[in-house]
Amino acid sequence: MILFHLFDHKTELDLDLENRPYTFVDLETGEKIKVQPIEIKEQYKALKQKRIQEVKLTCRQYGIDWNEIDIQEGVSKVLDRIFS
Repeated sequence: MILFHLFDHKTELDLDLENRPYTFVDLETGEKIKVQPIEIKEQYKALKQKRIQEVKLTCRQYGIDWNEIDIQEGVSKVLDRIFS
């Protein structure tokens, strides 16, 4: 089994956004929170990295191949990495 984690590294992992208020919406609960990215950036990155490590560990335990794919890499780079 192969798991593909698709993301935009710049915005989703680094939280590299303009320094202005954003409203984030929890897609599961609909809960909304308005924040300035600069105020939460370090805590967000730490929590995000912790969660990714937990998922990777679970994948290893079940023999699942984890593949991180930054959508900014382009299709050919991604396919080369997967099938080489």
